[in-house]
Amino acid sequence: MQRISSRPEELEASYEIVIVGSGYGGSIMASRLARAGRNVCLLERGAERLPGEYPDNIMEAADEWQMTTGGGHHYGNRQALYQFNIGDDINVFKGCGLGGTSQVNAGVAIEPDPRVFEDERWPAPLRADIAGLRAGFDRARHMLGSTAYPQERSPLAKTTLLQRSAEALDEPFLLPTINVTFEDSTNAAGVHQPACIGCGDCVSGCNTGAKNTLIMNYLPDAQRWGAKIFTGVDARFVERCANGKWNVHYEVLGAGRGRFGEEPLTLEAGIVILAAGALGSTELLLRSREHGLQTSARLGQSFSGNGDVLGFAFDCDEPAHGIGWGHEAHPHRPLVGPCITGVIDERADRPLEDGIIIEEGSIPGALAHVIAPAFAFAPEEPLEEHHRLRRIKLAAEAILEGSYRGPINRTQTFLVMGHDDGAGTMSLEHDQLRINWPSVGGQPLFKRVDTELRKASEAVGATFIPNPIWHEMLRHPLITVHPLGGCPMGDTAATGAVDHMGRVFTGDTGDAVHDGLVVCDAAIIPRPLGVNPLLTISALAERNAAELAASRGWAISYDSAPAHDAAHPADALLLEFTEKIKGFVGVGETDPAAGFTKGMVDATECWYEISMAGDARAIARDPSTVAAITGLVGCPALSSDALTIEGGEFQLFVPRDGDPADTKMLYRLPLRATDGSRWFLDGYKQVREGEPWQLWHDTTTLFVTIHHDDINGAIWGAGVLRISAPDFAKQLTTMRVSGAAPLEHRLAALASYGKMFAGHLFEYYAGPVGWKHLHPATPQATP
Repeated sequence: MQRISSRPEELEASYEIVIVGSGYGGSIMASRLARAGRNVCLLERGAERLPGEYPDNIMEAADEWQMTTGGGHHYGNRQALYQFNIGDDINVFKGCGLGGTSQVNAGVAIEPDPRVFEDERWPAPLRADIAGLRAGFDRARHMLGSTAYPQERSPLAKTTLLQRSAEALDEPFLLPTINVTFEDSTNAAGVHQPACIGCGDCVSGCNTGAKNTLIMNYLPDAQRWGAKIFTGVDARFVERCANGKWNVHYEVLGAGRGRFGEEPLTLEAGIVILAAGALGSTELLLRSREHGLQTSARLGQSFSGNGDVLGFAFDCDEPAHGIGWGHEAHPHRPLVGPCITGVIDERADRPLEDGIIIEEGSIPGALAHVIAPAFAFAPEEPLEEHHRLRRIKLAAEAILEGSYRGPINRTQTFLVMGHDDGAGTMSLEHDQLRINWPSVGGQPLFKRVDTELRKASEAVGATFIPNPIWHEMLRHPLITVHPLGGCPMGDTAATGAVDHMGRVFTGDTGDAVHDGLVVCDAAIIPRPLGVNPLLTISALAERNAAELAASRGWAISYDSAPAHDAAHPADALLLEFTEKIKGFVGVGETDPAAGFTKGMVDATECWYEISMAGDARAIARDPSTVAAITGLVGCPALSSDALTIEGGEFQLFVPRDGDPADTKMLYRLPLRATDGSRWFLDGYKQVREGEPWQLWHDTTTLFVTIHHDDINGAIWGAGVLRISAPDFAKQLTTMRVSGAAPLEHRLAALASYGKMFAGHLFEYYAGPVGWKHLHPATPQATP
């Protein structure tokens, strides 16, 4: 399987449609609008990971955690796979990377109770469009390959235990449709997938490729139909341009620009589709509102955790085999199966809000070695003496025997969904999203779930252990893996933040919407669903893509075959570093031949902050290889805002007229101002034969010329910029080689580059070329 994403350095200046986020909403929009022949660009903050690259042990998993807490604090790599938002009342877990949370969910694809869509919190046009919604469900199931666990396969222990619990509760048991491939086959997007091996590691990332994540279907489909997909791009806010289009302000991650306190870059779009999830899209719109965007007061409202509850039946009377294999997979190890394969359905014959579903689950093998201690030291509940002593004995046994034997191997995982009141709110605090939902854990729903899970546990001879963090001392904090709302749908701005198509309302009243600004993900769902929401999010995205296309006269092709096979980006080792430089340019009479202004007339400040990325191996072999540049140029005389570099290029060592003693570092930076005007910065550093003490000056001094429009335009000004010693020290810390290759390969590539770079400088300043400046040749006596 080949990669489908490109680097941020390859971003163009403008696109017809920019989609922020690659979860179900964003991926589906990208696929369908690309199939409608539109110029689509998708931006994803996280990284692209292929099967085989997901963590399968605790050390690898430890590197893939990031966390946001109250007070605006963020910990960990902003591209790490497992993302937590920690709140006072409820915590949220989600995935970060190409494919969004589809990488780390259980892939359960079931529909809500039909009564959910009768709720008047949904806009009237959507409630009336049952046919459109039904078509959305059907298309989504087809593309996602939703199917139930085949009954002809070996029975799974955890599923059998759940069926016993259903019988004891006298509730229906069913095998839900899940997005997993059970036979080697080619899917609806033309991607070949192997069969599921039953390892149970679905929620840490499927390393076999059998789980039908979005990188297996909608995303490659979008790329094959011409959509451009970029990873490592963190969209921050949007604002309306004077020309009626939209500016998307973004940051490039992983290039070290944060060490310089970077300003966001921008690109232009005719239509912006926000699909960064319930938290991400809401945060982006809230930040956009702080930058002047008019929105409804309903923005940030109707947050729901979808009634999620996590619990455990500890030490069942039969094995559950509920711990994934991780890196310890063996042919003789019992099957775990896909993460979720069974459901106790407690929705019928009761009011909608009282309905719940109970699913069994598996814990990924990457966490196997921490599960036993977690259970051993879980908060104690008031127990009778003999139960308390039994719990202590089992805890000790769990630690001694580990996760694949003893009581942990006999532990069933429960995930429950229901209907909370959907009254959570979200706001910005120190530029980070904060969730507020006082006393959510005290809602009657969660007490009912607690009662049902105790009965389900007793039915299989187990002791029920609630989620360890759901405890009186911690004010009942919950954790949800299914966050919904924040940009809820409504008929008007008084009842919602977006309309039935996800278009953002322009104020607090009325039904006027921003032309070309759309939200399409879990954020628009105005109430809990009571089931795993991925299929509903997908159905709504399918419907809204069709509605958007129809409103603009576009036709979406739903043919099975792609229009063409797009070229896949090469898997390269990228040399990356960030550079910041400051100085002045003179504006006035210019001498193009000399490359600077005469007398520095009307000198003005100028600076740039750029990130460079190029093929590390190619540059080490040939230092004139072109590398890509992204970043900003600041020049108040040109624009009050920083100018965005679009398609910049850098060459490390280029001999002038073939003379190795006269070499330049070349910078070619096309620029776009926020008002749409175009400029071009042409710069070079002179690396030439000279004394060793000239090395610092020559490698940190940039001579620049600024042109109107492009390199062939009239010269506007010229000057000199220099790197300061502190900024040079920061620059060294940003240098790295990235890519999917093993660490030792990346380090070897970085070493090869360093050897080449140092070798060239030695030649110029202390080698055969530069040595004669230190030791002039001694005249020889003539015989």
